[in-house]
Amino acid sequence: MSNGKDTMFESYHGTLNLVIANSNGMVVATDSCATIMDAQGHVRDREHTHQKLFPISPNIVVAIAGYNRVSVHSAPEFTAPAAALILKYMDELRQKRHEPSYDEAVDTLSFVMNYHLTSVANINGWSNGKVNPGSYLFSMLIAGRINGKFTVSKVRLQSSVVRDQSVAPYISSNISDIQKTNVKNNMIFEAAGLDRIAREILTCPQEYLHLEEAAIQNYYHYHKTGNTAEMQLTEMLELARAMGRRDDLKHSNNLNFQLIPPFLCHFFSSLNYITDSSRL
Repeated sequence: MSNGKDTMFESYHGTLNLVIANSNGMVVATDSCATIMDAQGHVRDREHTHQKLFPISPNIVVAIAGYNRVSVHSAPEFTAPAAALILKYMDELRQKRHEPSYDEAVDTLSFVMNYHLTSVANINGWSNGKVNPGSYLFSMLIAGRINGKFTVSKVRLQSSVVRDQSVAPYISSNISDIQKTNVKNNMIFEAAGLDRIAREILTCPQEYLHLEEAAIQNYYHYHKTGNTAEMQLTEMLELARAMGRRDDLKHSNNLNFQLIPPFLCHFFSSLNYITDSSRL
């Protein structure tokens, strides 16, 4: 049995996933920073970068936060990163020349990630002789366009220890929540990960005018007059970029928050599909 010294966790600790949308278009954004921790939860490395944004199809984009992988040398075949599972799903879709419906993509990815988290958590638990469900938290924002209408779902997976007298304790991962929001006219947003400051900016932009970001000031005027439905796609993209640039947000009432650029964005236009994978 392993003593846990060979176990390394990789997570998107500090990640922010963000979706901003109205009837004019949709922006999906995330950072690319990953954190590596040892079995005791001590941070070993913050310098790694990873893909967290995945164009599943021309009409569906997924952003992920939380658990990525756990490296257990005694069982390497079970330690594929979360990103690799999504990329494999994308590859299978390409090979079959199949474009999934939005609901099919949500259901498939939720099932695959839930199954994977339960399996790898228990393999790691058996290897180390202990179980730690807190290391297996995972969320996805799945944004898409259905019949010309934009929608976003937030899927949250959470693990817990199951205790049964007939068997040893084991970890079970469950889909704790799926929130689906359909875009109508006014701007909506959804966020995952360390999203407190982003939510505050988008809910109370007047509290952040001191940042002197033109995009946030512009959004404030739309928000104040209740006309966020009039924001153009380029303005929403600049708003996401502004939040990505402001790494000094850590100084605003929440010392644990730091948004680390660069952001990677994919965005939909109401007229066509545009992909912008440049680092902002």
